Amino acid sequence: MKKEKKNKRKNLKKKRTKKLSVHSQMGNEIVKTLGKDTVKKLKQMGVLTSKGEFEKQVDQIPPIKRLWDPETGNKELVLPKGTLYELFCSYCLPFLFYKQTILVNRDLLMKHTDMVATKLEMIQSSMPKAVDTMRKLHVEMPKQLQLTMSSVETLKKRVEIMKENISKLEQFNEKLLKIIDPPSTTSSLSLM
Repeated sequence: MKKEKKNKRKNLKKKRTKKLSVHSQMGNEIVKTLGKDTVKKLKQMGVLTSKGEFEKQVDQIPPIKRLWDPETGNKELVLPKGTLYELFCSYCLPFLFYKQTILVNRDLLMKHTDMVATKLEMIQSSMPKAVDTMRKLHVEMPKQLQLTMSSVETLKKRVEIMKENISKLEQFNEKLLKIIDPPSTTSSLSLM
């Protein structure tokens, strides 16, 4: 057991020295390409840091907490302040507005379809009456046409009778004029 632990320690030390040598080689390459002065300036600005400082910064970041615990359920919601509001504004509100417009459009469509349905029902209810009247008219129209034709024919006959009566009256008037005013008296009257 003790030997295994010692071997593990030795292996860890070897790995660390290999990593350090790799980092030192990378550092030397950076110094060669950038120059010592620029590397110093970058270190002062905090852009380049040594491995230990970077590891410390990484260690300071807390691990991500699970939002859902399978045994006890949702214990705590670990989110930065304002995240829920941002999520709500960016994802939920547009969806809600979209859903609202869909619902409004659906309500309008329902109203229009109801109107169309009621009009169709009215038309359907009035159609049998209209069909019955059309059938009656189809049956009665020839009779009415015959009646009108017969009345027109009787009117023609009456007109002919009236013409005959008028011609008879004209003849009668001429005869009366001849009787009342003989031709000799008319000429004497005209001379006066």
